[in-house]
Amino acid sequence: MKPEIKRRIEQIQHGEVPEGYQRTKAGIVPIDWMERSFDNLFNFAKGLSIPRDKLTKEGINYLHYGDIHMREKTYLHVNSEENTMPKIQLDSAFFGFVALEDGDIVFADASEDNKGIGKAVVVYNQERRPVIAGLHTIVAKDKTKDLFRDYKRYFLHTKYIRMQFEFYATGVSIFGVTKDSISRMRIPLPSLIEQKKIAEILTTWDKAIELKEQLIAEKKQQKKWLMQNLLTGEIRLPGFSGEWEESIFGEVVKQVNNRVTPSTLAEDVICIELEHIVQEMGRLRGYTKAVFQKSTKNVFKKGDVLFGKLRPYLKKYYFATSFGVCSSEIWVLRGIPQFINNRFLFYFVQSTDFIKNCNASTGSKMPRADWSLVSNMAMLYPPLPEQIAIAEILSTADREIDLHEKQLEEFKKQKKALMQLLLTGIVRVTTKEVTPNA
Repeated sequence: MKPEIKRRIEQIQHGEVPEGYQRTKAGIVPIDWMERSFDNLFNFAKGLSIPRDKLTKEGINYLHYGDIHMREKTYLHVNSEENTMPKIQLDSAFFGFVALEDGDIVFADASEDNKGIGKAVVVYNQERRPVIAGLHTIVAKDKTKDLFRDYKRYFLHTKYIRMQFEFYATGVSIFGVTKDSISRMRIPLPSLIEQKKIAEILTTWDKAIELKEQLIAEKKQQKKWLMQNLLTGEIRLPGFSGEWEESIFGEVVKQVNNRVTPSTLAEDVICIELEHIVQEMGRLRGYTKAVFQKSTKNVFKKGDVLFGKLRPYLKKYYFATSFGVCSSEIWVLRGIPQFINNRFLFYFVQSTDFIKNCNASTGSKMPRADWSLVSNMAMLYPPLPEQIAIAEILSTADREIDLHEKQLEEFKKQKKALMQLLLTGIVRVTTKEVTPNA
């Protein structure tokens, strides 16, 4: 980061107004940016305005506020494969729903906490396909041509806008925001030319992120194919031949039940709960210290395989890299050394057959895998040298996926930092490059 930009950030953080900047209600921004209210920029639409010839027997796409909350992306392409909105039939009961056009912003007006208030998507509907916004949404339609469509999907998530949504949100268990509140919100807006350039830069980052996400998805599919073929013996690795053994799972794999009182353990011993295991990823998002736990825990050692027996369809598994303890809702599995290699076991518990047997569980609201069923399932396995070779192939695939995912997270962090610089005017743009404000 250039020294002048770093100094500008420090000045703004201390409430000082750098040369070429102004103080507005929304914050300190470039002097040539205009502060605009949402009421000045948008009409807030009501009513259904879809021509009758657009209505079909198959129904019409319906964007519910819950769909907005669940979306990771800040835009929605109506005419793409990404469109997974449900269809509903239109009748008099749907009077008052809003027809969505290209460039419309749809806000979710309710959330369980004020941090979720104001989550929004920009609609890309250039083919003018019939789509409506459902209940608990507020639709903003352009009133002027001063706001570039692609710029919308970025400025909606600046700190200026987030602070105003949190200010206007009201409620106790459910927080809401009204159309009138949104209309009073204000934003410092650069020129249309600068908006387009900012959007162009950030869109380039989005494309890089999307390409990385596609690559990760492909790598995961490749790993899934490898598992389906290598773990079943459909494809053999070079240098290996001969028949595989078939045994009852519980005869070659032990479920370790070594309970301990956590407060008696050393301070550096970790405790893994179900929420610490990332779903379908085989890694941790964190852990806690065992000494802080009150209930008894299961002991595991380095090399053991952990599998979440509560809601087994969530596919929570982990290969332990150290000694520790875990929740009683987690199985500690250990291969009997003369039969099963633990690395091979780690991939076996990810297999379709194993998950299927775990899902033949007990309980409805809180289903748990039943060891009496799982331990009696058939397990097909090769000699130990081939198990080790298979595990190494799959471990290599995991390491490659992990590397790409770390790069993806870095891309996202860099984009977020760039958004804060560009959308606040701390860094200005020209037609050629990102440059500091003169």
